[in-house]
Amino acid sequence: MWVATDPGLDGVTGRFFVAREAVSTPSHTLSPERCEALWERSAKLVGMEP
Repeated sequence: MWVATDPGLDGVTGRFFVAREAVSTPSHTLSPERCEALWERSAKLVGMEP
């Protein structure tokens, strides 16, 4: 909720926060193959075909 409502973070995207501190993006979140696999599996789980 804090990230979505703090005016000081307006325009900040693609960042992870822990205890209101920006942390490095884990490398596994940057893999296009893993992102695609997650999307396909999520779509199937909710009854959508990717």
